[in-house]
Amino acid sequence: MNRTAQSLNRLCAALVTIGATLALVGWIFHISVLTRLSPSFLPTQFNSALCFLLYGVGLWALNGQRSGIARGLGGAIAAIGLLSLFEHVTNISLGIDTLSGFYITGPGITHPGRIASSTTIAITSLGLALVLFARGELTERRGAILAVLGSIVVATGLGGFLAFAARLQSASGWVGFTQIGFPSAALCLFSGTNVLLNLRSRFKASATWLPIPLGLLAWTGWRIHRHVTDPSRTEAPPSTGEDA
Repeated sequence: MNRTAQSLNRLCAALVTIGATLALVGWIFHISVLTRLSPSFLPTQFNSALCFLLYGVGLWALNGQRSGIARGLGGAIAAIGLLSLFEHVTNISLGIDTLSGFYITGPGITHPGRIASSTTIAITSLGLALVLFARGELTERRGAILAVLGSIVVATGLGGFLAFAARLQSASGWVGFTQIGFPSAALCLFSGTNVLLNLRSRFKASATWLPIPLGLLAWTGWRIHRHVTDPSRTEAPPSTGEDA
C-alpha cells in the first residue's frame, strides 16, 4: 500500500472510529447530544454506530496488513446491514434491532432501534468494500464494483445532508427511504469518500470507473432538487425518530 492510501485510511479510520465511539458512548451513558446532536434530529441507532465502529477498526486492520481481520469485520458489517435490510423489505423482526438494549420507544415508533433503510444499504456497501479491499490486488472489475459501493455510501450521506438543509425529512425520509440520522449521514459521507479516494490511490490503471460516482452523485442531486421544487410537498414537524 502506498503512502497516500495509508494516509487516507488513517484519516478516515480516525474520523469514523471517533464519531461512532461518541455515538455509542451517548447511548450507553444516555447523552443524547452524542447520538442526535439536536433534540429535533433523529438519533443514530446503536447498531448503526456499532457498524461504523467496526468499519473504522477494519480500516486500521487493513492499514496494518491484517487482511484476515479486515475481511472478518467487513463480513460482520455486511451481515448486519443485510439482515436489517431484510427486516425492512419483509417487515419481519429478527430481534437484532433491540438486542443491545439501547433503543428509543414511544408513540409513533413501530420498530424501535431499527436502522434506516438507506443506512442499511450504505452499511452493507461498506462491509463489502472492506472485504474487497482486503482481498489484495485490484482488478478492473473489482475496481468498478468498489466504485459503485463507495458511490452508494457517499450518495446516502450527501443525500442526508441535503435533505436536512432543504428540510425534506418527512415521514418517508429522502428519496423514498426512511429517515437517516444526521450523525449517520456524516459517517456515511466520510466512509464513502474514503472508499473512493482509497480506490484511486490503490488502483494503478486509469480510472475508467470515475463516471460511476459522478453519475450517482448527479442523480442524488437531481432527486433532491426535484423534491425541493415539488409544490405538493409539506414539511413534517420534528420527530424523535424511529430509524437512523
